[in-house]
Amino acid sequence: MVRTTVVGSWWLHPENEQSLRDYHSGRLSSEQGEAVLRRAATTAIKEQRDLGLDEWTGGEYFTHDFVTHLHHCLTGIEVTKVGAAELFDYDDGTEARIVGKIEAPDGLGYLTAYRRERNLPGGVLKAAVARVWAPSGSRHSGATRQS
Repeated sequence: MVRTTVVGSWWLHPENEQSLRDYHSGRLSSEQGEAVLRRAATTAIKEQRDLGLDEWTGGEYFTHDFVTHLHHCLTGIEVTKVGAAELFDYDDGTEARIVGKIEAPDGLGYLTAYRRERNLPGGVLKAAVARVWAPSGSRHSGATRQS
């Protein structure tokens, strides 16, 4: 047996694309946005389970995109390069530098997503959370990791 899993994002389904775009641009009420996120996550969960994956996610649709999501949630950073409208790879993402104390005053959305997605049909068992270096992108401008 080969274990298979998905960590984080799942592909965007055409039937949810415009609704998710509306959600991320702020054109939906909070109730409408929750309905869109539940619908998209339900589709992702069902598809992953139907494929026989051992672990599955809700697709991470609550993020605009998984590469730059944290830039929108954190204080204490300054965007130094705005990301491309359509991401092809990590070099197309937003770049930022630390300018103060890093905080997430409204949270990162992962716990809210987990609470939403665990109660959907076939719900998630775990939450995927961005790694520590995700906000900095692939370039760390001389920064080094400390353990």
